[in-house]
Amino acid sequence: MKITLGKRNFALHEVIGRVLRSDRLARTTTIHTPAHATPDGGSRAASTISTTKVHETMQMVLADGSPFFLQVWNTGLLADEGDVLHTLWLQRAGKTEQTLVAIFNRTTGQEVWLDANLTNLFYLTEPMWKGLVIAFVIGVVGMMLAGMIPFIGHLAILLPIGLPIFTWRLDRRGRAHIAELKRIGGETFRARRGEAFPDPAPR
Repeated sequence: MKITLGKRNFALHEVIGRVLRSDRLARTTTIHTPAHATPDGGSRAASTISTTKVHETMQMVLADGSPFFLQVWNTGLLADEGDVLHTLWLQRAGKTEQTLVAIFNRTTGQEVWLDANLTNLFYLTEPMWKGLVIAFVIGVVGMMLAGMIPFIGHLAILLPIGLPIFTWRLDRRGRAHIAELKRIGGETFRARRGEAFPDPAPR
């Protein structure tokens, strides 16, 4: 399926298969920080930060009997043996790489979007304020450096303001494109949910 988001063209590919086996592996990383003195003469108590990542692996079979393996992190997807999964893969025009963006479990009705992949595809910053701060700092540095060049010195004053505004507009546009993609994907999932998944052909 060919789609256009803004001025960018994409191909939206669908892969549908039945789950033969589903595994979930949780990995927890713990970082301990001992108590220590701070530069202002105070002290900071010891702290522990734990991060858990869930690795989900699905072994699937497609309608033509070919195997298909799906591996994702932290999606919250619940898939059991026998469930039918409908996946969407986005490909930029002129590129060969396809990126998994959504998974729909036809059996349970669960719809999962891979926001981390969408963030990378549309060059978003999470949270958004970080991107604006970075743009402002780059703008200030650019103003200081450009101010040394006489013929662009006055224009350099605009960088600390103009660059964050430009970044904000790009970010807002990217989020609008993602919202449109989710609308198209959701309609695709709902339109095809009632289709019977055929028994895999013998190979």
